[in-house]
Amino acid sequence: MKEEDLSRIKRYPIVEYLERKGINPVRRTPSYALYRSPLREETQPSFKVDTEKNLWIDYGEGRGGSIIDLCMRMEGCTLSETIRLLGQNAPVNGTYSFLNDFVPNNSQPVMAVNGARRLIEISDTLPSHFQEYLTKVRCINLEKAMPFLKCISYEV
Repeated sequence: MKEEDLSRIKRYPIVEYLERKGINPVRRTPSYALYRSPLREETQPSFKVDTEKNLWIDYGEGRGGSIIDLCMRMEGCTLSETIRLLGQNAPVNGTYSFLNDFVPNNSQPVMAVNGARRLIEISDTLPSHFQEYLTKVRCINLEKAMPFLKCISYEV
């Protein structure tokens, strides 16, 4: 995945993500929204979303991050699963249409609204030439690395 794709995912509004989960702010201003933490039980709001920077912080835990970090924590899933999940829930409009390029569970490929990319397949099996490159050139132990690797095929 390109760095520009990750930066676009990070622009997906955290407030909107939380609203889709049925979590509403206790207080909202033009620059931030204050919640009771969705990550733990609490009576006083200590979970803040900076709507200008699109970042969150849980003051009770002293942790924070982007929408990707929040989704991984709330859903208990990996980075690739989080990207797929955000892709399923993202609004279909010009700003976030790229998220719909990601297809959950290797189902039918989806064409982006802007027509830029079409996902063909997501697989846990890497091509042999790539496995050879990782082991011989990069000296990576495939047994340790495989849980973190996916082969993504797409058309531009």
